[in-house]
Amino acid sequence: MLNVVILISEPHKTFGSSVLRGEQLHSMCNTFFSGADIRFRLAYSTADISDSFIIFSKMAALTADPKTLGELRSRGNKLYADYLDAQIPAATARLMDGFIASSILQQRFLAARYPGKRVVLVTHHVDLDIPDLEFAHDSFRCAYFGDFGNALHEKHLHAKVDFHDTTTSSREWIRKFPLYSCHYGLRSRRYDFWNRRYRAGFKPFTKGFIAAHVGAVILIGKDDKEALSYLGTDYPYICDGRSLPSVSRALDDMQRSFQSESWHRAVDVMKSLKARIAPQRLKAELTELFFGTA
Repeated sequence: MLNVVILISEPHKTFGSSVLRGEQLHSMCNTFFSGADIRFRLAYSTADISDSFIIFSKMAALTADPKTLGELRSRGNKLYADYLDAQIPAATARLMDGFIASSILQQRFLAARYPGKRVVLVTHHVDLDIPDLEFAHDSFRCAYFGDFGNALHEKHLHAKVDFHDTTTSSREWIRKFPLYSCHYGLRSRRYDFWNRRYRAGFKPFTKGFIAAHVGAVILIGKDDKEALSYLGTDYPYICDGRSLPSVSRALDDMQRSFQSESWHRAVDVMKSLKARIAPQRLKAELTELFFGTA
C-alpha cells in the first residue's frame, strides 16, 4: 500500500493554491485511483507522518524549515514540493526528493537546476467549480477573470473587456463564463514591495486552460512563453502586450474576425488544448508521479 499525504499549511488553507492543489487534488486522486493499492489523505501537520509520499502544497513548501524536513526524511518519507509560481528556497529545495512542476517551463527549469532530483509535470487543473462548456457562442464578448492587479492595461480597457474579480469571497463570477467567447490573457508583472523587486516564478497557463474548459478563445502576449508552448507561434490571436495600442487593435481585430477562418482556427487550437488538460491526461501524469521511476 502506497500512502500519499498532501500537506497543507494550516494558516494558509483558504489560499487558492491550498484549495486547488491541495483539497481538490486530493479529491481527484481519490476518484482516479479508486480501488488501487494507494491511499490518500490531507494533513495540516507533519507530526504523525511516516513511510509516506508527501506532497507539499505551495505554502507548506514555502514555510517548511530544514529541521522538519530532515525529521520527515528520517521517518521514511519521500518529500515532493509543489511550489507553483513561487521562488524556490535553496535551503529547503535541497532536502526534497523531487519536485512537481505545474508548467512546462518550470519543469525544464527544475530539471536543469536540480539534475539529481526527480521532476514530474502535473499540469495545473481547472477549478472543479468551473463548468465544462462547449464552443457555442453567437457573439463576440471578451472578459478577464482574475486579480485586477495582474491584468495588463486593466484601467484602460473597460470599454472592450469586462473585468471580473475572482479574489473576493463571492463565487458569483463563475456564473459569468457562458457569456464570453473570448478571454483576455495578458498579465502584468507583479511588484513585490516588501523585497523591492518584481516577483519571479513560473506561472502555469491557467488562463488558457480555463478559457479552453469553458469554450472560449484567448488573447495572449507574444512574450508569454508558457502560453506559446501550448498554443504555438501560429495561433491567430497574439499581440504585443507591452503596447496598449497593440492590445486595443488586437481586441478590435478579434471582434471583426468573429466566426472567420482565423477564429475557427483559434477554436481548433483551444479544443486541442482542452483535450490536453482532460481528466484522463491528469490521471496519467499523477500515475507517473506516484508509480513512475524516471
